[in-house]
Amino acid sequence: MKLLKMLLSAATCLTLCACTPNRIKTNDGQTSSLREDEDYHTYTVDGKEYSYNSHLMNFLITGVDTRDGEGGQSDFVLLLSFDRENSQYRILQLDRSAYVDIKIYDLEHNFLGWDKSYLALSYAYGTSTKQSTLYTKDAVSRLLHNIPITYYMTIALDDLSLIQDVVGPMQVEVKDDLLAEVNPEWTKGSIVTVDASNVEEFIRHRNTDISGSNEIRMERQKEYLNTYLDALKTLITSDFDKALDRVSDVADRVYTNVELTEISDILDMVIDYTFDDIYQLPGEVVQGSFRTQFNVDEEKLPQLIVDLYYD
Repeated sequence: MKLLKMLLSAATCLTLCACTPNRIKTNDGQTSSLREDEDYHTYTVDGKEYSYNSHLMNFLITGVDTRDGEGGQSDFVLLLSFDRENSQYRILQLDRSAYVDIKIYDLEHNFLGWDKSYLALSYAYGTSTKQSTLYTKDAVSRLLHNIPITYYMTIALDDLSLIQDVVGPMQVEVKDDLLAEVNPEWTKGSIVTVDASNVEEFIRHRNTDISGSNEIRMERQKEYLNTYLDALKTLITSDFDKALDRVSDVADRVYTNVELTEISDILDMVIDYTFDDIYQLPGEVVQGSFRTQFNVDEEKLPQLIVDLYYD
């Protein structure tokens, strides 16, 4: 992993001899710099000004491709938002191959500035789980024009079985044909049992030889999330104390800044609030210089930001 970070940093140094601010498209079609300290409280789209929904609690969930969370890249990135005014919650599912601004560092870990790269690589520049998580949080916040992200949790590969055990085995519909490569019974359209023994294969498997395989996997993950949330609601409703104990045990073992005393309130919101939907960034998959990448549609993104985070 250290070698990977050195190679990434070395390549960056060649392209960032002089670091300048990235240029992004604003709502009026002009080009301007998005600053780290740009005020998020108001946001203008098509000449109309919106106010940030201060009742939101934004919670970043990052799944990484290492056993202990140290190093590696992000496999999936979710932004869970609880709207405490309207009693709703929703999820924004971000593509790991999204080509966005991330923080870049040299071999000595000196900050070089922001540059376009894959969202998954924002995690790789950190030298600890905490640092990597915060770099991913910064990249997601910047992508969404600096909306605040208060809470975060990083899930390593070894944590997936723990999270599945919170709700136990559950029936999930297979949405693609890729899973048949690892389990011949997991064919498209079939209903399969996902449990602690196979959850990693179910939500992580993709074929990198197929263009857009990550987007196919994201649709499968979306189905998994919907099923998991239903199972979690059922558990909370039937036995709140058991749900609290199980979720608290997971929170005690993964990397997160959520306090154990706050988990009860979060479970209350899951059961009392209406689940809105799972959203995705607007854009398209294209062939990049080295691999496929997801190009965010900067003209459609502002409206999504307004819909999800502003009044």
